[in-house]
Amino acid sequence: MIHTDLSPSALPTTWKFRPLALSLLLLILLYPYVEARVLFLKALSALVLLAGIYAIGRHTRFFWIACLLALPTLASTAASIITGHPLAEVASYVGTVLFMGFTTVTILSHTLAAEGEVTTDTLYGVACVYLLSGVTWTSLYLLVETAQPGSFYISSAQNLDHMINWSDLLFFSFTTLTTLGYGDITPVTSAARSLAAIEAVFGVLYNAILIARLVGLYRPPTSSAP
Repeated sequence: MIHTDLSPSALPTTWKFRPLALSLLLLILLYPYVEARVLFLKALSALVLLAGIYAIGRHTRFFWIACLLALPTLASTAASIITGHPLAEVASYVGTVLFMGFTTVTILSHTLAAEGEVTTDTLYGVACVYLLSGVTWTSLYLLVETAQPGSFYISSAQNLDHMINWSDLLFFSFTTLTTLGYGDITPVTSAARSLAAIEAVFGVLYNAILIARLVGLYRPPTSSAP
């Protein structure tokens, strides 16, 4: 049963994960049109961070941990935009991985521990975990590529600028997560292959465990006796 109570008293819970899900969708849908404008792309990423803080802010301890992870990430992102220093960019990637990873685990724990009816909040939480996973692995791939240039191979016909950037690895991340495996981007080094294998396994197990959990939470409506 899907609970869709949108009364004022229900809004703080029902809408908790919705801003994060929408901000992630905006990031994924709009990045092809704003990736040439770094400031807009970074602004979308910052929006995801703020929405993530809001999503897990119902628990005070998680809220402060999220803030402690998000603030240095935002600061290093701003520094990379202003100075263009490679270390600031790497710090931004590391902060993003830590924040996204923490947010993903927190929301996943909340979703799996849910009791009673399957609510709209549960479904948005499920979507957030899946989308966050793809974005988190993107930052991990960027770190690997930064530490070991050439960790990923793209044919020259598909890589006109002869560079592997965030958008390339975002596409690779989601094709790996969904196990589509187009083969147009190939992990070359052991570290890159290991991360890709873990992401593919996570994508398969997540769907299987998720369906089992949601079925377990489902309670058919009881019919009244005639």
